[in-house]
Amino acid sequence: MRVNHVQRRRWSAGPWAILCHALSIVRRFLFRPSIASIPLTILLDAAGGPCLMAAEEVSSTIATGTAVREMSKTEGKSSRKARLEELLAEKARLDKLKLPPTKLAPYGDVATNAKELGASRPFDALSCKALILAAQCFQRQVEDGKAVAVEDKLVSVSQQIEKPGIAATYLLAAGKQHMIERGYVHAERYFATILREFPTEPVSYEATLRLGYCYKRLDRGPDAVATWRRLVLSPAEAEPWRREALLSLFHDGMSSLKRTERPKFLVELAKESSDADVAARCRLLAGVVLLRTGKPEDAVSQFQEARRAIRSDVEQRLCDKYIGLAERRMANQK
Repeated sequence: MRVNHVQRRRWSAGPWAILCHALSIVRRFLFRPSIASIPLTILLDAAGGPCLMAAEEVSSTIATGTAVREMSKTEGKSSRKARLEELLAEKARLDKLKLPPTKLAPYGDVATNAKELGASRPFDALSCKALILAAQCFQRQVEDGKAVAVEDKLVSVSQQIEKPGIAATYLLAAGKQHMIERGYVHAERYFATILREFPTEPVSYEATLRLGYCYKRLDRGPDAVATWRRLVLSPAEAEPWRREALLSLFHDGMSSLKRTERPKFLVELAKESSDADVAARCRLLAGVVLLRTGKPEDAVSQFQEARRAIRSDVEQRLCDKYIGLAERRMANQK
């Protein structure tokens, strides 16, 4: 039975198409080839054939449409990436020019375009990069209000993408870049945003350490001490950042304390810590301070306690070295 193209399309719509398709299924699966079934098979073919052909056309059209959408999505992502690379290249070019404060308008153009790119859907890692670029350009123009608004938008966008931690990673990188450029005010804001919006992300530990550095450079010593202290008391997964925080406390954080108060501060920190290694390191550093202040007997006591708790061979040998040094000073005092 021959059916023209227009007739097939007319039959493929509505209840007739459903009935034809059902008849074709019945013919295919219920009737076995036999002489008696031949007339019925011919009849069902006549009814179901056009429907099947039309269904194949529809399936082919759907598959083609899906492929086109996937292709357009890929092309859209590549074009967005190309736009971002152009904006990054333009910012790098402007940075090399070292423009005076009165000629920073080109940064505004880059910031506006980057903000538009980052705020457009679909939201992904590229959106985060674009928004951070926009914030950096606004900061170059000393437009801190606009920069903060873009950072708030970044936090909002990050909550709508599959991996929100990506935004925290880019914020950390941007903050570190500001530290290199001595822009501690901007860096402090980035690190504080990570701790406020992404406290459970692994990068939050490094952000805490660097936030303490920013506070120190901004003459906010007590805030630096409190920040590093909080990191020192963090769980073991905070390594190696909590070890760095302890050393920062020892070298920089206690500078505001009197020498006689520093050992007490470290001993109290050791008692607060639930981690044996951290407590031992605190006592080791307390012993070093006591030794420097002319109290070798008290220093030996701290070194011995640290020696019993420390598990690292290197740190155990260091304790033995300090114990020997303190004992020699005790002998010289006699």
